[in-house]
Amino acid sequence: MIAPPATHTPFASMWWRAKALRVRDGDTIEMLARGPWHGRQEIVVRLLGIQAPETRSPASLEERRAGEAARSYLVSLVEGKDCLVRTERPDAYHGRWDGDVVVVSGEDRINVAEALLGAGHATTYDGRGKAPRWPWKE
Repeated sequence: MIAPPATHTPFASMWWRAKALRVRDGDTIEMLARGPWHGRQEIVVRLLGIQAPETRSPASLEERRAGEAARSYLVSLVEGKDCLVRTERPDAYHGRWDGDVVVVSGEDRINVAEALLGAGHATTYDGRGKAPRWPWKE
């Protein structure tokens, strides 16, 4: 198991409660996690297993628009909502974690990555090699 960076204390492969604070882009969420370290900590979670169109360095205006649509959809799914989060591993970018996020609403559970895939706002990506670029090729 890879040890978490010193600035973060979540343990890999554990689920805990969190609140989605802000959405950075179509596949990255800032969260306030309540985990096994006796307190709350802000973490940044990049959704594991998917790739959304880019908004910060898009290849085209169409990709930027698709990325903004993905971000808006993600905002509607998670922002300000109670969630369960599981970090899997540190991301290639400092301070981010690859992980799963599930929105909790009463008895309902929504897997956020699956919702983005189902709505056509993301494609699958295992995190290895070069990320697929929008538009997704079948």
